[in-house]
Amino acid sequence: MRAALVLLAACGGAVPALPSQGGPAWVEVESEHFTLWTDAGAGRGTELVEQMEYLHQIVFGVAFPSWPDAGRAFAIGLRDSNELHAYIPSMFGAVSFVAENPLRVPVIVFAADTNSRDGNVLTHELTHVISSRAIENQPVWFAEGLAKFFETTRLDPSKADVDVGEPLPDQMRAARNDVLLPGPDLFACKGMQCRDHRFYSTATLVFSYLENTHTQPLFALEERLARGEPQERAWAESFPDVPIGDLDRVVRAWEVEGQHRIWHYHVKLLQPHLVHRALAENDVLALRAFLGASPQSIAAALAADPTNVIANLVAAYEHKTISLDAARAVAKAHPEDWRAWMLVLDAHATGDEAKIARAHACTLAAKNAANMVPDKLCPSVHAVDAVPGSGEDSDQPVRPEHVP
Repeated sequence: MRAALVLLAACGGAVPALPSQGGPAWVEVESEHFTLWTDAGAGRGTELVEQMEYLHQIVFGVAFPSWPDAGRAFAIGLRDSNELHAYIPSMFGAVSFVAENPLRVPVIVFAADTNSRDGNVLTHELTHVISSRAIENQPVWFAEGLAKFFETTRLDPSKADVDVGEPLPDQMRAARNDVLLPGPDLFACKGMQCRDHRFYSTATLVFSYLENTHTQPLFALEERLARGEPQERAWAESFPDVPIGDLDRVVRAWEVEGQHRIWHYHVKLLQPHLVHRALAENDVLALRAFLGASPQSIAAALAADPTNVIANLVAAYEHKTISLDAARAVAKAHPEDWRAWMLVLDAHATGDEAKIARAHACTLAAKNAANMVPDKLCPSVHAVDAVPGSGEDSDQPVRPEHVP
């Protein structure tokens, strides 16, 4: 994750002044599944969180219809691309961190002025964040194939009609022109250096192939991955008729000759309940400490508020340590935040203090469906409990029918 913080380093954009110095005000917009911090205004923040909640319903309704969908992600909507690229390289329109990161929750960072002209980058990264609530440790090919699949989402909120699965023009060009990776090479890709055009084309086609031809076995694969099974064994158990070594040949044959379908999806899009609050300047400084990850930004955030949870999480991550006194102060100031109690454990509390901190951390983490808690510390938080579909009369999304 150190590489992620290096990514969030000073680049070519400009950081606005702080609110006290004439810069834009910051607001928090909170829904069931997202906490958004943005300096783009409350109105734009409301629009963004509503869109994120709608996509959340669609992803779980299509890909994970029988899975619990609890849990919260943290979204950072910077005012525009100029501010975004003060922290991330200009080649990226958004970034997400769904594995280890200092804030210990899935995080997405994007420009709040993004729209359809910018492509589907926000949908792609949001899909990573949303799907991480179901499967925390996803193989790279699965994560990217899933995100590419949901890039195709077309939503009409006024009618609650959704189309998913019609390839985008760039996906079609790539599918026609790129030579697919052999299955073993696709499965072996772990880092960034192997994610070239061939990798993305292959991952996209593989996931679409599974959605179209092996729907129920795909669910079985997801359950095995969620349980932590190695991807090769999970694949062999789920798709015994499709050896990994034959995957590129099988998928190419389907792409040329098979039946391609679009998911026409009508869902009861629930209007999310939103809570707004103005952010204090110490929160803005803590956020910039996370985005910049520099000694100066961390020191400024801690000076403004020594017990700020985010500032202390970033400082502890960067320094690889936190004093017990500092951790105790954070937990005392924020007893409702499981991460504050985790800081007490990180500071090597002992005896009854450690037992109390562990109990608070695990109870609060379970309540928030937090998936970045060590398995051995809070095993109940990681239990995978499938719940049956709710049926057509429910307010929950239901699995759509395949329509040619």
